[in-house]
Amino acid sequence: MVATERRARARLEERVGELEARDDDKRRRLDRLEAAMARIERVRSILDK
Repeated sequence: MVATERRARARLEERVGELEARDDDKRRRLDRLEAAMARIERVRSILDK
């Protein structure tokens, strides 16, 4: 019983690690996208002048 619970806990901890890594990746991609959008807006404002 204890061994089964340990295995289940290990699987859950592994899954949480995967989800956290995916979250970090999404956050980095979103930051890059927001920076790119800011650059585009800056260029548009320069070109509109």
